[in-house]
Amino acid sequence: MRPTRVESAQSRRTIIVCCALIAAELLLLVPVFLRWAHGVPPVHPGYYASRLLSAITLVAIMGALLVTLSHLYHTFRGRVVSWLLLGISAFALAAQVVYY
Repeated sequence: MRPTRVESAQSRRTIIVCCALIAAELLLLVPVFLRWAHGVPPVHPGYYASRLLSAITLVAIMGALLVTLSHLYHTFRGRVVSWLLLGISAFALAAQVVYY
């Protein structure tokens, strides 16, 4: 069964929101990396690692959602990539919880 125009429009909006969230997270991560590269001490202990793990979690979840919404999810490779991204996000979230 082919998706209707409403479902297709909703998928497009979801894809736009996911891409915007990924771009915003990566843009917010740039100043953190610049401060870290210049050797500036963190605001609190573990700040840099926390921000990096948080970004990995969000980008992996949004990436998995993008793969799920695409036509690639209907292939074996797409499902493997989606589950791999979800596993990466779970690992980064668990590392953040255990580390702090």
